[in-house]
Amino acid sequence: MKQTYKKRLALIVTGLAISLIALVILIKTFLPPKLYTELIINAQNSVDLTDISIYGSDFTYKQIHAFTFSGQDLKATSQNFVPYSEGFIEQNQFKNYQKIFSQNGQPLTSTFQDYYETDTFTFFAFPGDLSTFRILENATGKLSSLNLPQKLYTHSMYVSDMRVIDNQLIILAGEAMSYHALIYTVDLNTFDVIDYKRLETHPSALNSMHYTLTDNGLALFIAGNTLQIYNPLDDTLSYFPLPFEAEGVLCNTQYTFTYALQENEVKYLLLENKELLYQKSVPTPYLLSLPSSWPKVLDLTLKDNLVYLLLEDLSGPRFKNYLSVYNLDTQEMSFCLGISDSNPLILTGFQN
Repeated sequence: MKQTYKKRLALIVTGLAISLIALVILIKTFLPPKLYTELIINAQNSVDLTDISIYGSDFTYKQIHAFTFSGQDLKATSQNFVPYSEGFIEQNQFKNYQKIFSQNGQPLTSTFQDYYETDTFTFFAFPGDLSTFRILENATGKLSSLNLPQKLYTHSMYVSDMRVIDNQLIILAGEAMSYHALIYTVDLNTFDVIDYKRLETHPSALNSMHYTLTDNGLALFIAGNTLQIYNPLDDTLSYFPLPFEAEGVLCNTQYTFTYALQENEVKYLLLENKELLYQKSVPTPYLLSLPSSWPKVLDLTLKDNLVYLLLEDLSGPRFKNYLSVYNLDTQEMSFCLGISDSNPLILTGFQN
């Protein structure tokens, strides 16, 4: 009898243990992930973090989360996301676009490269050449293709940036298997492609951190110790001299930021967009101190006179990631958050 009782008790205890483990796993499945962070620098609380979000995902993209600031800590939002080539889109927004595409007799999957929203239009870039590009009229839900001239040069490409300027859309793309950029100009009254340029670029200009469009339509490319500048509005090509070999370029409405990483510093220039075409002499660079040695830049964004860097340092003894914010007027680090663990997620970039 005692042995039977002990066996039953052991089975009950084992069952309870298994149930408890299952409950813990279930709770963890539905709980938002946590980032383990430590505030390193917050100079005079001078940095506005309210509109900064960071994406993280696992290897399978089954878990995708956005983290926003609550006080000085990053918290996961309750939103669900769908991956596409250049980032992540909120799930409900993606489903809405899927519905619109379906109503127009066309499928929409998450294999699209990029999209760009304005008040009037949403533009979608897909794998392939320009014939796969689509324009959505937001007010009517009508989906249109571009009108391509017969002699227009098209090739498989990867769209990197898009800008609307004076009712024209400028599309900047990298040509597949080639050191060339493709720049197309679209009339948004007719959706006609009215101009294009196939431009040879420097071998270092390989991805979307290496070239960009300014708000006045200039196409910028890193090119060794120069910035290659193409103006599609008047078909002119020029070069801006740099005091270093640039590793990336980005811009906002007023400034262009170009940079090169050193062991524990960022060498950079902050240039006014309106002066890019007129600078002849080599300007003096500025330096920003990095929180660790030789980190990888996952993403960066420029807001007014502040640059935000999301860094990865897999060999770091304490922190695997850093969010560092710099005041470009003073060349000082205004904010730095160390992130020691994001498991099972890998931080990928800022939410634009």
